[in-house]
Parts: sequence; structure tokens; C-alpha cells
Amino acid sequence: MIPSNIYLGDTITRHIEATNRSATGKVVYIHPEGRYYTVEFDLGLYKFRESFNA
Repeated sequence: MIPSNIYLGDTITRHIEATNRSATGKVVYIHPEGRYYTVEFDLGLYKFRESFNA
């Protein structure tokens, strides 16, 4: 389950596998049953999304 303190639009800093570094992004989706959430990262030249398990 997603921790009760994570909401759509929250800003979260996470380790992103695609770049092997930490970045700050915005929560753009939370699974209806709280199984995972998706964060959108903006790295200047491009944006991408990565999902994280609860």
C-alpha cells in the first residue's frame, strides 16, 4: 500500500533507475488500490515517468 502521506501532485525525491541518480519529480498517478505510484521527472531537455512500488 502507498503510505498515507503521498498524494497526487506531491513533490518527491527518488533514485531513478534510468539515470542512476536521484531526482525530484511530481506524483502524477496512484494505483486505485495503492499498489504503486508514478512520478514524472523533468530533467530540463526531457521529461519521463517512472513507477515505484508501494
